[in-house]
Amino acid sequence: SSLFRYAIRHARGTADGSTWGPVVPITSTSDPDEHLEPAIAASPTDADVVFVYAERDTGTIATDTVLRTSTDGGLTWSAPETSTFANRAKTEVACLPDGSQFAAAARDQDCQTVALFLADGTSPGSFGTGASLMTEQTALTLQSRMAADPSRGNRWAVLRPVLVLPGTEVWFDAEWRGDPGWPNLDAGFPASLGGPTAESPPALVDVDADPSTLEIVFRD
Repeated sequence: SSLFRYAIRHARGTADGSTWGPVVPITSTSDPDEHLEPAIAASPTDADVVFVYAERDTGTIATDTVLRTSTDGGLTWSAPETSTFANRAKTEVACLPDGSQFAAAARDQDCQTVALFLADGTSPGSFGTGASLMTEQTALTLQSRMAADPSRGNRWAVLRPVLVLPGTEVWFDAEWRGDPGWPNLDAGFPASLGGPTAESPPALVDVDADPSTLEIVFRD
């Protein structure tokens, strides 16, 4: 058995963090498998929540990405199911600002490619087959980052941090590349930020709520 055993729990709070609801268990310390790398996203317009984590058989390195969903703000959760982005790790999930779609960015287990998975919007857990992004560089990919790009009608953009000692090189790719007919390759994508390497995990975020830009933030 593993030396460390973790349980994953969820609680929902008010915007200022002053009041919290009940703590609801999602996984248990008595589960035979290890549950790692949790990620969560909530709709800003309703009570839909998507939660993913990596499930690893004790004593192995192979993982599956497990999906749990809630439609009541996290009070109850669906049964665990191996997601359509199985056999991937370091998964991140997010929801569009208008609540119309969830998406996930997941790194494959060889630590090289990143894929983008889109939900159809009618159910928080109905993810389709992913389209691979950033398959051109055979280098160690760290935790990918994703965000809706306001300059492109809130379509998804993805960062791929790649380990290049002594720091991290940052690559950018997006759902809107190669329009029409994504994911057709578009000249210049994926694009390297160039310049200094990142010494902290990069963030992809609309810092200033400007509809024409999306910012990438990291410490060099």
